[in-house]
Amino acid sequence: SAWSPPLLAILLGVSALIFIEEGWVKIFTVISFFVLSVSPVLSEENIKNSIESDEIEYLNETDELKALGSVKITREDYQLEADEVSFDQKNNIIEGIGNVIIKEKSGSTILASKFKLSSDLSDGIIEMPTLLTKEGTEISSAYAIRSGSKSIVLKKGIFSPCQNCKKSKEKPSWQVKANRIIYDEENGNIIYEGARFELFGFPVLY
Repeated sequence: SAWSPPLLAILLGVSALIFIEEGWVKIFTVISFFVLSVSPVLSEENIKNSIESDEIEYLNETDELKALGSVKITREDYQLEADEVSFDQKNNIIEGIGNVIIKEKSGSTILASKFKLSSDLSDGIIEMPTLLTKEGTEISSAYAIRSGSKSIVLKKGIFSPCQNCKKSKEKPSWQVKANRIIYDEENGNIIYEGARFELFGFPVLY
């Protein structure tokens, strides 16, 4: 929907203060996100939604908002961190790149290098993801496809029961490699397609 003139005036005023008063960047970045991405009307409900970053840009021609440097987005149902995030408001798409961390209300966490998703993160593509499920298991893959916030399909995935192997550099005693791993976010079920079971690094079942 088109933004009203008073709303644009608020946005431009905030943007000017961002560049003049560097110490207030994070506070005014929060306000800019409310204006552009949450609702035309600021209310108590919007306080649950915020964005923090070192720098923010608004591209009037394309109606895009870019947050640069230590970006942290807090919404009611998720928290997202990345080096850079852009919002395409016309197409309702959010893109992020660099040190991506998505913490969800369900308890799952996704680490990734890059993503392109719908604004509610329910549909889209995630590159080089590592999914830490709420059950405490770890699934990594080349890329993942998300559909309707109900499931994540990880291509060329590796499932491991080890929760702290990466931190301790310990190799898991067993793992499953598969062409596709489907994780059901509602009930925690995992489906493997084209799977290979490995024990201590050696394949034992296909």
